[in-house]
Formats: sequence, C-alpha cells, structure tokens
Amino acid sequence: MLDQYAVGVPLKDVINDFMIYEDNMGDFFYWQNSEYIQVWMEQLYDTKKGTEILQDGVYLRITTEDLAHLKADLTQHQNDANTNFKVNMEFVKEAEDVINNLNMAVYYNCSW
Repeated sequence: MLDQYAVGVPLKDVINDFMIYEDNMGDFFYWQNSEYIQVWMEQLYDTKKGTEILQDGVYLRITTEDLAHLKADLTQHQNDANTNFKVNMEFVKEAEDVINNLNMAVYYNCSW
C-alpha cells in the first residue's frame, strides 16, 4: 500500500528541495494509492534532479509554480479515471494556502 503525504514546513527548516529539518513539520494532506499523484511527483522529482528513489524519508519541495503546473495537468486530464480530479484539486488549493497564507514550504513524501 502506498501512503502519500503533503507536509508544511517552516521556512527556517528548509535545507533544499529534497531535505528539511523534520522537527516542526506537519501533515496537511494525505492520499492512499494515488497513482496519478505518484507518477506526477516522480516526474517532478526527476526534473528537479533528485538523486534517490522518491519513497520512505525522501522529500520533494512543491512550489507555487509546481502547483500551477499540476493544476493545468489535472484540468487537462480531468476526465481520466485515475486523475481523481476533485481530491487533487483540493490538495492544490490547500497547498497554495499553506505557502501563501501560512508562509511555509510544502513537501511531498510517500512510503510503501
């Protein structure tokens, strides 16, 4: 089973796009077995030059620019069965709120 999380991290705890100090992070969104999100995040991870496998303990920073791309991709594929459009658009909205209103960074993490 694939558990997937989005976490908010205070900006002072950001190291880079793949590493954070984990003391003050908090989960704000959870998926389970979302193939669309996993594939999308793996592609983003590769684009950002991640060097490990995106799983257990590996984090990926999601920026507002990334969220705009995700929103566009979701909109383009909203009728595809595996997109889970409504839930993933809810994630985009919540992530934008965490970044813009709470002044935190957003990271994606998953575990098998």
